[in-house]
Amino acid sequence: MWQTLIKSKLILTHDVKRVILRYLNFGKEDRIQPVFHYVESLTEEEVINQLNGLNELYADRHFDLSEAWLSNYHKLGPSFASPNWSVARQSLLGAYFTLEYSVESAALFNPSMVLMGNVGEDGSQNFVMSLRSTGEGHISSISFLEGTIAADASITVSDRDRKINAGTILPTEDEEEYDVVFDPTIPLNSRILFPVSRGECNGMEDVRLTRMKLDDGEEIYYGTYTAYNGKTIMPKLIRTRNFLHFEIRRLHGNAVMDKGMAFFPEKVNGKFVVTGRQDGRHSTIMFSDVLTHQHEYKVLLKLRYDWDVLQMGNCGSPVKTPHGWLLPTHTVGPMRRYVLSMVLLDLDDPARVQATLSQPLLQPDAFEREGYVPNVLYTCGIVKWNQNLILPYAMSDSAIGFASVDVEEVISKMVPYE
Repeated sequence: MWQTLIKSKLILTHDVKRVILRYLNFGKEDRIQPVFHYVESLTEEEVINQLNGLNELYADRHFDLSEAWLSNYHKLGPSFASPNWSVARQSLLGAYFTLEYSVESAALFNPSMVLMGNVGEDGSQNFVMSLRSTGEGHISSISFLEGTIAADASITVSDRDRKINAGTILPTEDEEEYDVVFDPTIPLNSRILFPVSRGECNGMEDVRLTRMKLDDGEEIYYGTYTAYNGKTIMPKLIRTRNFLHFEIRRLHGNAVMDKGMAFFPEKVNGKFVVTGRQDGRHSTIMFSDVLTHQHEYKVLLKLRYDWDVLQMGNCGSPVKTPHGWLLPTHTVGPMRRYVLSMVLLDLDDPARVQATLSQPLLQPDAFEREGYVPNVLYTCGIVKWNQNLILPYAMSDSAIGFASVDVEEVISKMVPYE
């Protein structure tokens, strides 16, 4: 039994009313042609009347409705370019090829948490969470949520606005690399990273955030995620200083494969350190001189308990303690039951496992085991606050809960790894 483990009553669930605007792509000009001629035949008054009606229905649901209509008009291609048309007429044609997409109509799960800013006068600490939002077609995107950890380790989160925005995309020469920039007036809770490139067209999954301190003292937020194109997966990198400007980049090297790479929050002995899982079963560790390049990996530990014999992976970046690096893990046992655990790595040589838990830290209870994917607890990132570990976690891919536990109790229940 855990003496200091506390589960919060706060539970986050998906909201089907959080929608973004997407291009309705029929792919064939013969599907566009009759709509083009219809809009062309309207009087200017009829155009304005239709636009007014659409604005009444949709304007309060979006930050960028008019801009999206015009953008989608231009996506129709040169065959339908009409420079002599009014902006209103162009917008109306664009509206016919615009749809609303509910980003989390299927699920909201797999959170990651990082601390942000300084400690408040009342002893509280702000944080940012990334959330995996999954909608129609099982397409996953990345949403965000701000909150506060009080001095007593209790959690509060800000309201999740139903108006959301996917930012402005800035392409690069590499089609898999791009930037996303948000207007500062759009709240962080309303910003979402939606798949852009071909390699992630079916989802941006399971971001593992970390706040990393670089050699010059600057702190940057990094996140790794799984890009999915419907057939294959690849790990990719997110980099941001302020959650307004995001850089999406490739990761390189022979060790960059499978899912679940997570960076350490600082270099160790001058090297970037990453944990991952290349064979689908064992947790691994990598060291490199360049953050984006990982060429070799080493298996961290053997699986030996009934609750981890199927597979193990990290649950985000480790947290630093005087005892060593505490690496959160998920493990899988009979009936594909996912539980959360911890591994203690040496501070100076994190490839050396010092200790492990001989029992799960968190396992699905009667309520948590039911959901979209039953019997699964999962997190993509925890934080240490004062003497507590704060764990946001997903319940069977259907909701998000929060728990806290004293670091010293976790350490005390560990057994040496041999």
